Amino acid sequence: MALFRIDPGVVIWTWVAFILVLIVLGKSTWKIIIKGLNARAEKIQDDLKEAGKIRETAKKSLAAYREQIDNAKNEASSIIENARIEAQRVREKIISNAREEAEANKNKIMLEIDRAKEEVTNNMRKQTVDIAVVMAEKILKRNITKEDNQALIDEFINNVEKENKL
Repeated sequence: MALFRIDPGVVIWTWVAFILVLIVLGKSTWKIIIKGLNARAEKIQDDLKEAGKIRETAKKSLAAYREQIDNAKNEASSIIENARIEAQRVREKIISNAREEAEANKNKIMLEIDRAKEEVTNNMRKQTVDIAVVMAEKILKRNITKEDNQALIDEFINNVEKENKL
């Protein structure tokens, strides 16, 4: 139990040695240790400030990227809407062109029909005149001259035209 026994001489010399160590350390190394601790504390503070600045920069960059993404989404929507409008315009133009072409074809066909009708009418007139001339020759039992034929034809055509107009 000698360890638990208090010897006043040992205690005094221990305190004297401790104080001497503190004095020696205080004069030589204590300033260096404090200076190192202070430098480390300042570096930690600077690093924290730098981390705060980096964090703020990162927040600003994130906000800018989000804004760019929103702008890109809006631009994509705008492009899609413009494409849809352009497609609708092209569709309407194609339909309009098809209608115009159909109308032009209809008009062309109607002209061809009118021309064919006129041609058929002229052929019928000619055949009718020829039949009338043949019958007139038979009735008159004589040969009509070319001038007489032409006069009869003109008269018949005029009569037919008058009847068609009515």
